[in-house]
Amino acid sequence: MIPIGKQTDKDFMNRIFSRSQFSYQEINMLVANIMEDVKTNGDQALIKYTKLYDQTTLSSFLVTKEQITEAYNLISQDLIDDLIKARDNIYEYHIKQLPKSYTIKKPNNITLSQRITPIERVGMYVPGGSAAYPSTVLMNAVPAVIAGVKELIMITPPNSQGTIKPSLLVAADLAGVDAFTPSVVHKESPP
Repeated sequence: MIPIGKQTDKDFMNRIFSRSQFSYQEINMLVANIMEDVKTNGDQALIKYTKLYDQTTLSSFLVTKEQITEAYNLISQDLIDDLIKARDNIYEYHIKQLPKSYTIKKPNNITLSQRITPIERVGMYVPGGSAAYPSTVLMNAVPAVIAGVKELIMITPPNSQGTIKPSLLVAADLAGVDAFTPSVVHKESPP
């Protein structure tokens, strides 16, 4: 190994290029097969892959209102208050970024305009496990709600008991997520 202070550009580049190369071909093939299986077999395929990759069997892909209520009861009021404050801060910041539609009338029947149209439905992935952060939910969901997305669906992997971290459920509820797997959360309007 060449000491860092004596390393030439060529030596450095050779070290970079000699690192093991990862082939995505097998992964791409696996993902394509899973997608085809889900298209063909629907929920049965989802149940199979949830069992295989998440080591759990789900009876439903939707969280009930009772599960949302239970999530609020499982976390501290201080955390709920912090999530509300974070949501409100994110909302206050992003509402100012909202672009506006406009029309300009020019002589000779010329009209110039910009029309802002939100995406009808958006899906967002929130990691589970040790990287399951309610801030990820808030930072993705609140701007989407502000933008006028009519249906916001969140997907997150369950733990081995088939449940989702309670703070993620509460954050989703507070942020205005409409549905997520394995759960459904409703919020009528942003704060």
